[in-house]
Amino acid sequence: MEPTSDDARRPRLTRERIAEEALRLIDQDGLEGLSTRRLGARLGVEAMALYHHFPAKGALLDAVVERLIAEIPMPNCPRDGEGWSPWLRQVAGEYRALALRHPEAFVLLAGRRFNARASFAFLEANAQVLLGAGFSARQAAWIFRAVGGFVNGAGLALAATLRQARETEGALIADPAARMPEFPGVAALAPHLAIGALDEAFDFGLDLLLAGIARLPRGHGGRRHVPPGRRRRETRKAPALRPGP
Repeated sequence: MEPTSDDARRPRLTRERIAEEALRLIDQDGLEGLSTRRLGARLGVEAMALYHHFPAKGALLDAVVERLIAEIPMPNCPRDGEGWSPWLRQVAGEYRALALRHPEAFVLLAGRRFNARASFAFLEANAQVLLGAGFSARQAAWIFRAVGGFVNGAGLALAATLRQARETEGALIADPAARMPEFPGVAALAPHLAIGALDEAFDFGLDLLLAGIARLPRGHGGRRHVPPGRRRRETRKAPALRPGP
């Protein structure tokens, strides 16, 4: 088939262009609105043309994750080993900010972040900062998990609240004191659970987490961490065996 003038004017189809348009479609209509047919129509190609670049939808979603992670501005790694805390704070804030810009796509980061090459570059930057600060490899892995779990949870909560706020005009729970008087505690907390308080709540939680990390003895990664309650149970002497009858 001879190329038409429209084909000549149309931008070349690339993985980057497909992923960028897929993210726009998700932002507009949610993950459930993403299909190869709709994406192909937005790009001006047949759906089958997309499979030359992405053999399955999962590969396309991984490319969207790459696109999201590329939006995170990574600060320079601290050189003195003592700047790890402000570095983590800045990166955590930039990561969560993706939920503000892409509330419909943010869930992909929680579920598919280790499927994309950019994810490993992101992990490498975190590893270099934490190892450079004197944490052991075990501690660095756990710190990455702890901060990542907190920030992913905060981002998912933010994304969900943004969607709900469209229906409740900014309040997480619309007039709980009037609707549910049997829950006075909920009514007391409601103003602080509103969308306007989410940034302050995030900073509060991150402060607690970073303060706990700062108290860790550096480099003690060879020993298995046992929670205090379990440690008492495990170190308790086993009962002596009674002689049989």
